[in-house]
Amino acid sequence: MADVLQLVMGGQLIAFFALRLAHEPAADKKVDLKEHGLFRVSMTLLAVCQVGILLGLVLNPIAFAFADINLPIAIRWFGAGFGVLVLGGLAWTYQSLGDSYHSILHLDNDQKLVTDGPYRLVRHPLYTGLFLIFFAFFVQASNWLVLVFGIGGLSVLLLVRVPKEEALLVSHFGNTYRVYMNQTNRFFP
Repeated sequence: MADVLQLVMGGQLIAFFALRLAHEPAADKKVDLKEHGLFRVSMTLLAVCQVGILLGLVLNPIAFAFADINLPIAIRWFGAGFGVLVLGGLAWTYQSLGDSYHSILHLDNDQKLVTDGPYRLVRHPLYTGLFLIFFAFFVQASNWLVLVFGIGGLSVLLLVRVPKEEALLVSHFGNTYRVYMNQTNRFFP
């Protein structure tokens, strides 16, 4: 049964990476970066750790057995089903963002404020989706490393990034973004 869960999680990882890559802007697009180099390096190192742990749990779970948590198989299967739902939500979020999505913090001169789709409900549904997919991976893998590096690491990075991102959006969109902030919660409806 656990072997099948590994395959399911592996499929979800492939779907997650496919979503990210399909919506990543063209490399030739010049951007005015709004994030400090140290922060970008930290984000990259965390992402490498997250990916390494998740891939390791799919390809060689015995190597990560020291961090296993004994969750019942039914709960782990719940995590698998929940992960499918979250991937659907992430796809909806990326689709709603369209060309406005960037993995690095910056705004284009012709940037449009996205307030439809999941952005009607919360200001940062992509970050919410990332938290939820890491939660789904944690439950499926039943391994505390995913909790620490996935959810914990993402929490620390977003504590730094979200205030900067929102300040940038206020400076670009002015009162329009302030009104939007007052009408929608940050991460959960």
